[in-house]
Amino acid sequence: MRKTLFIYLCINLLWISFLRAETFDPDIITLYSSVCEAIRPEESTSSTRMRATDKACFKALENIGDLSFYRSQYDDHKYNLLIYKLVDTYLEDLTTRTTSQNELKVCVEITGFLNKNNISSAAAELAETQQEAYPEKLEIEKEALTMPSPNGLPPKPEIKIDEKVAIEQAEIADLPSSVSKTQDNTKTKIFIESTKFFNNTSTNAFQHNIAQVLEERPDIIITTGTNDADYIIKTKVLRAKVDPINKQTNRLQMVIAIELQSTKDDFKLLEHQNRFILFENSEDEQSVASGLLKKLLKKATSQILPKIKNLTYDSGAIITPPKI
Repeated sequence: MRKTLFIYLCINLLWISFLRAETFDPDIITLYSSVCEAIRPEESTSSTRMRATDKACFKALENIGDLSFYRSQYDDHKYNLLIYKLVDTYLEDLTTRTTSQNELKVCVEITGFLNKNNISSAAAELAETQQEAYPEKLEIEKEALTMPSPNGLPPKPEIKIDEKVAIEQAEIADLPSSVSKTQDNTKTKIFIESTKFFNNTSTNAFQHNIAQVLEERPDIIITTGTNDADYIIKTKVLRAKVDPINKQTNRLQMVIAIELQSTKDDFKLLEHQNRFILFENSEDEQSVASGLLKKLLKKATSQILPKIKNLTYDSGAIITPPKI
């Protein structure tokens, strides 16, 4: 009897120790949230459940104390990106349970864990991603796009690019007639690289659009190679995604980057353009995308144009005036 009691006490002590270790780990945050979502017309119950789960995860994380520093430092858009990054990558042991369901709504509750150390990791990854590829500020062209998300949350940022949307692969366009074919030491020479796309393809079709903006300055000339270029311009389409809004209307989002790089020193300048537009279902997606891309490339080129120095050559030496 005593032996049995002793074994029982030992087992209980071990179990209590295990629970205390799990419960009082200072680096682990326990998460819980419950949410109900209305079932939309023509939407499956499973889709509603996924939306409810997504919203519950966001709700469980958005106000935890360990995120207070980032909440005070970030704007709403950047803070939401951080929350979704934590949900998608660092939420551990996520469990979803349907608490109630009928023809009108689905209610779920979620539980999970988050390691505090992963918050700073997510913030660092987010900062790197935004610096390299994704601008924070979104330019909205149509008022209809400012409508709130149906579930009351900001739209979930989808960093993965939808490759279904192909940018129009136009014929290679001729560069302007003013392209430098001989040495001209009185003008700043710029070489325009092919525009690259997110699927690792490229085209010269948009060089002409970029050159048109550059040549608004008479002291700039486009060159055919990098050997005699003072600057190199690189452009890339980072995102091109079409979402249906309703039966008549689609929404196109495009993100592009343009980089101005000096061949004379370590000067580099990176400019992003990010735009939403609406278009009718009857319109050709690729033509719409091509037209928007031309517009964004021109605007981005206009943004970097004042940063191009007016280079004057004197006996082979470069004299650089003060920055514009």
